[in-house]
Amino acid sequence: MAFVVMFALTACEKTPVNGALDGMWQLMEVSEKSLAAESGWAQAKSTKGEGIYWNFQLDLLVIHSQHQPLNGYTFDTATRFRHEGGRLELTEMYVHYDNRDSLILDPATTIFEPLYIRSNRASYSVEKLTSKQLILCSEYNRLVFRKF
Repeated sequence: MAFVVMFALTACEKTPVNGALDGMWQLMEVSEKSLAAESGWAQAKSTKGEGIYWNFQLDLLVIHSQHQPLNGYTFDTATRFRHEGGRLELTEMYVHYDNRDSLILDPATTIFEPLYIRSNRASYSVEKLTSKQLILCSEYNRLVFRKF
């Protein structure tokens, strides 16, 4: 009987396929690339009050902005991603509307800039990934997240 109860309690759990990356992360600060700064990054700007959250599950990343609607309409975007070898690649970015998701094909789009993403695709090196902190670096900026 105990075996049946234990099996019933654990049967519905999903194993995280992305390790420590899985789950919800809050964007805490952003630094822009700077040739003048010794570290290569300008002084970090706090983004805690902007309410930007990245939620990783399986091969889907959902990004939510509490205060800044994308394109003046929606607060959510979704993207497929690959995480391997110290790299995180965002591909196939979609803007979520009430009745559909719209794939953004234009590489020159500025729609994701409120989320600190400069195109319809993004590539990051994973500087740090623990169960509590994630630091991503692109050619434009450095994003610091805390596990939420």
